[in-house]
Amino acid sequence: MKKYSIISVVFALSLLLGFNACKPKNAGTAVSSDAAAKAYVPPGKLDEFYNFVSGGFSGQMSVYGIPSGRLLRVIPVFSVDPEKGYGYSEETKPMLNTSHGFVPWDDLHHVQMSKTNGDYDGRWAFGNANNTPRVARIDLKTFRTAEIIELPNSGGNHSSPFITENTEYVVAGTRFSVPPDDKNGDVPINTYKQNYKGTLSFISVAKEDGKTIGADETAQFIVASVQRKPGTQPSLGMPPPRPLPQDGALAETRRGRNHRELDGGDLI
Repeated sequence: MKKYSIISVVFALSLLLGFNACKPKNAGTAVSSDAAAKAYVPPGKLDEFYNFVSGGFSGQMSVYGIPSGRLLRVIPVFSVDPEKGYGYSEETKPMLNTSHGFVPWDDLHHVQMSKTNGDYDGRWAFGNANNTPRVARIDLKTFRTAEIIELPNSGGNHSSPFITENTEYVVAGTRFSVPPDDKNGDVPINTYKQNYKGTLSFISVAKEDGKTIGADETAQFIVASVQRKPGTQPSLGMPPPRPLPQDGALAETRRGRNHRELDGGDLI
């Protein structure tokens, strides 16, 4: 019996030495490696960066801390969220109303941040709805959706949102050309060239008078203009930089509905 015990010990030692021999030189272990330590952010400490991620078909926006990788919050935007009461409360349910009725779902694609002098300023995040053409503003003081606006004369709000240098405008392009204002009812597709137009919507982000950047200010979406273009189907792309039009060049419109063309020609 003693003989077999000695053989077992020798065999175990041989296996241990064999495994160590197969191990690459200078290889660490999960315990000795400092990769996890570099990404570790203790409770109560803040991450260096925050990653705002579009939720796609969930209609939500997620916020992750970098380098920790912690999921800090899932922000409901275009979809109801029973856990948070979003889309059910008196304050949030009206935000999901559209000209097509109550739409409790959408496809949130792209996230953009508000800017001052071309740099992110941490005031607001903007996201687009690709199904029912809408744009949302998220207040980064509360990490909650503050407001949603529906875009007129737009079919699929994919090339959106783009933010101007000082958040004067949020620019959104229709994905599919549509008959403007649907004034003739159903328009035959064989009249596409004559009757279908692509649109660029310029959403004015209005602030309270006299407030300075960083003060307790509010913003409100107003569709400042919708520019008609020939029948096109843009997907996603950044336009070349051009100066904004002079004051008064944009025709005012009613909130989220009727539009007029820009005065003075193309912007891009």
